Formats: sequence, C-alpha cells, structure tokens
Amino acid sequence: MLFERRLFHSQFALEDQKEGMAAFLEKRKARLQESIELVERIWLKSYPPGVPAEINPDEYKSLVELFETSIRKYGEAPGVQQHGQDRISFADLDRMSRDFGA
Repeated sequence: MLFERRLFHSQFALEDQKEGMAAFLEKRKARLQESIELVERIWLKSYPPGVPAEINPDEYKSLVELFETSIRKYGEAPGVQQHGQDRISFADLDRMSRDFGA
C-alpha cells in the first residue's frame, strides 16, 4: 500500500497541481504532464454499463444544480450506497441534508 501511495503522490508534481486547479476553475480539461496520463484508470472497470468515463463540466452551473436535478430526475432511485450498507435514495438524501441544515 505504501508503494501505491507514493506512486499516486508522485503523479502530482507541483506544476500539475497548479495546472489542475487552473483547469478546474476555468472549467476545462487539464493539460497535465504525460506521466499522469499513463496511469490506468482502473475504477472505470467498476462503472455500470452506460456510465460515461468523462463528464461535461459545463452541463451544470454548480454542484447544487447537479444535486437538485438528480433529486428531481431520480427521486427514489439509490443515490448512495457504501460498502454493503443500506441504500439511501436521492429523495431521502435531500430530506436528510435539509434536516441537517435546519
């Protein structure tokens, strides 16, 4: 595990960090050093069919808009499930977050 952590950290040189943050703020794809592009994105293998590997960062104005759209669109569909625990629907997640903020 230590090796993997060091490998992960080595992928984010100082210039890549700066470029990554700039790209995030400018809503564009980061132009990182080649080393980062060589890392296999193994998490994509666990994506269900139909889930895209890339997203359109311009589709929503904010995370709040994405969340509210997801609540309306998916309602009772599972929104969160963590390591075999009970699933929480988008609607329940909305209710719980509103209760928490009250």
